[in-house]
Amino acid sequence: MGRHLHARPGRRRHGRSAATADRRHRPGGPVGINTGSDDFIGFGASDVTFALGLFTEAANDARGWQALKAVTGRVAFEGIDGLEMSADSLDVVINRATTPGDHVLDFSGNSVLVATGPDSEVEFDMDGAQGDLLQASGTIDVDIFGFFQASGGFAFGRSDASLTLSDGEVVDTQLFTPGAANVEAFIGTGGGNEDRVGLDLHGVEFGPALATTDRADPARSWTSLSATAAGIEVAGIEGLTPAASNLGVSVNSASLQGGPVVDYAAQSVVVPTGGTGITLNMDGQRGELLEARGTIEVDAFGFFRVVGSFAVTKSTEQVTLDDGTEVEVGALTIGADGVDAFVGMNHGTPDAVGIELEDVGFALALLRENLPASSPTVARQWSALQAGAGRAELVGVTGIEAKATSVQVQLNRADANGHVIDFSASPLEVATGPGLGVSLDLDGEDGAMMSAAGEFAIDVRGFFRASGSLAIERRTETLHIADLASTPGVDESGEVDVDLLTLGGTGLDAFVGVGGGTADALGVAISGVEFGPAMAGSRAARAPEQPAGFRRIGRARRHRRPHALGRQPGRGGQLRRRRRHRARLRGRSARHRHGPRSRRHAVAGPRRQRRRHAARHRPREARRVRLPAGRRRLRGRKPHPHAHAGRRHGSHRRPRDGRPRQRRCLRRCQRRHRRRAGPRPHRRQRRRRADARAGRHPLLGPRPTPPPVPPAWWASRA
Repeated sequence: MGRHLHARPGRRRHGRSAATADRRHRPGGPVGINTGSDDFIGFGASDVTFALGLFTEAANDARGWQALKAVTGRVAFEGIDGLEMSADSLDVVINRATTPGDHVLDFSGNSVLVATGPDSEVEFDMDGAQGDLLQASGTIDVDIFGFFQASGGFAFGRSDASLTLSDGEVVDTQLFTPGAANVEAFIGTGGGNEDRVGLDLHGVEFGPALATTDRADPARSWTSLSATAAGIEVAGIEGLTPAASNLGVSVNSASLQGGPVVDYAAQSVVVPTGGTGITLNMDGQRGELLEARGTIEVDAFGFFRVVGSFAVTKSTEQVTLDDGTEVEVGALTIGADGVDAFVGMNHGTPDAVGIELEDVGFALALLRENLPASSPTVARQWSALQAGAGRAELVGVTGIEAKATSVQVQLNRADANGHVIDFSASPLEVATGPGLGVSLDLDGEDGAMMSAAGEFAIDVRGFFRASGSLAIERRTETLHIADLASTPGVDESGEVDVDLLTLGGTGLDAFVGVGGGTADALGVAISGVEFGPAMAGSRAARAPEQPAGFRRIGRARRHRRPHALGRQPGRGGQLRRRRRHRARLRGRSARHRHGPRSRRHAVAGPRRQRRRHAARHRPREARRVRLPAGRRRLRGRKPHPHAHAGRRHGSHRRPRDGRPRQRRCLRRCQRRHRRRAGPRPHRRQRRRRADARAGRHPLLGPRPTPPPVPPAWWASRA
């Protein structure tokens, strides 16, 4: 069914214009191949109405404008089995200038009527304030071989817009906004059948906005997104039913790291989606924003089940430390609310066995200091947690009952300098689900702290029963030390920083015996117990700072000597003594196994082994006469140096080419030496030992002479 465009009276602009209109009902026919046959492949359109206007300035023919309005009843792709694509009620609007950067025509105050037939016309009424305009909207239906199916409304547009950034700057941008609404989609196999397997999406609506200043600064761009989904579920896997509903995603980012983002709170933007549209209203003061929220329900084969709301947010926040300083941090918050969970077997049946959680909620904040990229300072980090559970219980185990109720957990961790965030001065809002949130308000005066509290009840086959309330807390505290009465002339009073651990209980009841919980109970019972011990220890003092270039050597040495990155006095001799001692131990072990000659093989390296091998297996003729220069005179024919002529290695004739026998003999002897000497040290260890002997650092080269030790350093070590 087509869409009729009504016209209203108007007058034509000054200058020459040309308007072209085609037939209203059926245009020239399909576009493709094999037109008019059953094998047609291409696009077909029906019920098309369009108006095209070409305008030029009367005084300057080089200056021109184009305008277009088109409406189609249906456009479809045909001819390929399994591939279906169609669009209904397609509406296209274009208003642009021929010269890039030139102003467009403003038809809002003075419209132009274009005749599209004897009794019909189309009106150009585009607003020139939108700048270079390109818009298209309609309804689509796509089916790609049953693997991807989608249907719903869509719209995309390109226009010029002025946006306000988070630092107050107003920039002129070119805005591209593709959007969709009421989308039903499926991704998987067997689409359209009852036995399909894949991902189903229902009620999806999204509206991204891509802004760029391509004319002024191409490197600057901004990306924003707001999307919602009524439901997402996995279909076709028996026993596994993950699903999510009321999903929402928000994104607001800039291309330049640390640069300002668009402040939609100062000036909102409506993204057309083919429906009512999506309004972008993210607050730019939160910096780069990434947020996802929704309600999930997961059942994994009856073993694990969880239902509840969740939210994950990444943003930039301003926090206050316990000393009053304000710090800009990048915050990652994870929250959940109203979560019910079960882990075990046979969930939902009377035979369920496992752990059951009810009404669980938490707010976790991970914070990191924002520093310039060129800053040499290490960024500080903090973390905070507030969590609670209505009930946690062990179910299904006969004779054993364990339950905890009203559980509360709090955590506030400090940075490397011992400072924590004072959330009472600047509360941090943590999203925990769609429209839900928790305010972190931990007091920074408590310092770094961790606490847990709740009520519990335990019954082990009537033999042991206990119930009551417990609380445990660990925090930093400043305590006052009293003056000792035994030393009236000395004042020992003062304040000290301690790590305080407290464990308390109230209303505790316990029983140990037989028949607990019955009238025939026999055993020991206590009731109404209340206790509260506290353990405090002084915080570990930092080690005294040593002069630059000095460090401690030798963990077990009684007298420690400072030295620079270079060699410590006496260190080389110590290493040599250690090597000799290890060599003696290896020699003793080898001598015990192989006889008195093994020690020489144990300490010999590969080069020395080859020399001994050549000397031991040298022919007898070569060992008789020696020249002063070290050259040997052989009698008769000169045998091969490694030919075995002696009785010890067998009387074999020298082969024509003695090299194979030479290799076999050398390798055999080397293997024998290795078996006697054990594994050879790794080359990294050998290099380290060589560096120690030569007095050079493996990375810094020759070791410098240690600087003189300041007398104050020796005094501090006394």
